[in-house]
Amino acid sequence: MKIKIVNPLKITIVLSILSISILITAFPYLNKVKKAVFPLYIYQNIKCYNYYPTGFMGNHSDLKINKNWRKNPKNGTSSIKIGYSAKMLQKRGWAGIFWQSPAGNWGSVASLIGGYNLTGAKKLYFYARGEKGGEIVAFKLGGLIGNTYYDTGHKNIGPQILTRKWKRYALNLEDVDLRHIIGGFCIVLNPVLNPKGCTFYLDDIYFSE
Repeated sequence: MKIKIVNPLKITIVLSILSISILITAFPYLNKVKKAVFPLYIYQNIKCYNYYPTGFMGNHSDLKINKNWRKNPKNGTSSIKIGYSAKMLQKRGWAGIFWQSPAGNWGSVASLIGGYNLTGAKKLYFYARGEKGGEIVAFKLGGLIGNTYYDTGHKNIGPQILTRKWKRYALNLEDVDLRHIIGGFCIVLNPVLNPKGCTFYLDDIYFSE
């Protein structure tokens, strides 16, 4: 009986073509996603860029946001102030805000494919501090799924216990599929960890290589 030796190069080429075919079938819109140039800012000195805090979720009425808070910013002349009442006005066990691209994009409308191809980003950096210290907040990137044009990856850290002093945080993105991210940043709170509500601040949110 003769044993046929298969050229490993041919196997590699076939597998590569198969992988590309699967990729195109699973994410046919990826070639329309804008490639990010770094650093890519989400918030810096008064303004939100590229991603916008429009994705209110859960007990969304418990949240208030001021994107131009002038007292004690980390850098520049302003920071973001977020107030959380913990009243559970929508009877949910949590509340959160997604920074979306474009504003209001949940991934269900073809004309709003939006988002960015963040491939190459190594970190998502941001500064945070609490009003009193002891505020507990979770932070994440991506994870908007369930619709046609969804995020290809996600990452989270938290819950984090904030102090009254500014602290720099980082999400390590080296193991995240960043080919399409419409939810560039997210904060999540719950009334169990913050039973009396809380106030905290964010500044200089950006992606870096």
